[in-house]
Amino acid sequence: MPYLVPAIVNSMAILTYLKDPEHSGAGLSEIAGAVSIPTSTCLNLLRTLVHFGLLSFDANTKQYRLGWALFELGSRAADHLSHVEVLRPHLSALAKNLGVTCVLGREVGPRLMIIDKVEGSDDLRATTSVGQYHPMTSGAVGRAILAYWKDADLLSHLEEHGLPRFTETSITDLDALRRMLGDVRRLGYAVSLEEYYGGINAVASPVFEPRKPPQMVVASLGLASVLTADRIPEVARHVRQTAIKMTAALGGEWLGGGDQPHRSATRPDQPREYRPPRLRDPQ
Repeated sequence: MPYLVPAIVNSMAILTYLKDPEHSGAGLSEIAGAVSIPTSTCLNLLRTLVHFGLLSFDANTKQYRLGWALFELGSRAADHLSHVEVLRPHLSALAKNLGVTCVLGREVGPRLMIIDKVEGSDDLRATTSVGQYHPMTSGAVGRAILAYWKDADLLSHLEEHGLPRFTETSITDLDALRRMLGDVRRLGYAVSLEEYYGGINAVASPVFEPRKPPQMVVASLGLASVLTADRIPEVARHVRQTAIKMTAALGGEWLGGGDQPHRSATRPDQPREYRPPRLRDPQ
């Protein structure tokens, strides 16, 4: 059994207790007794949960109830789950057509999380796990979303998280990254050749939801010996077409470009390694 953080365990016990209709409103002593934690500890947890909107506190009745932030979180979770359900048939069709693992990713804070995947049919295949997080700069999957960020937001992200070298072919130059993001907007897909994991190539396209920049991405991952550079144009067409179908299924408008010929899937020259200003070597 994994190690569980006591404060979070106790907080979950409080939320679970208050979700029961029979005691949806309760005072400090009742809650502390119900979840078997000291009153002082319970009070600190309750105040923290109120601060973040997960609970509300009525100063007149001295009772705590579930807060509106939980409603917001639940609504977002429901949206994500419904999106997965709606998009799964398209993801499955893509994996079946290409024979490689295909994933659906979503921007979550400063990282990208895999929210669904369908394994390819090849015996030897690249894979990842649903729920796994990856840096936004980890290759094609992140670039399909980064391409639609404002430049100021991109620079802010890089100043905080850098542009690290994961493999020998990682893009570590800011100018090269900007050129590749321009290609994503023009072509409707991103390509990475062994940039995040050695021996793994990827092709990714953005999925547009209504009235906002893309926060979702569909991608195909394959061993470099299977998803070869020669196959990239064919795979890219299928991935982009799937992204267009997914966009339509969500009621969005495809703004990902396309129809231009595919450029060579080779990484650009890297005249310098990008570092955030605060990380530069002293002169």
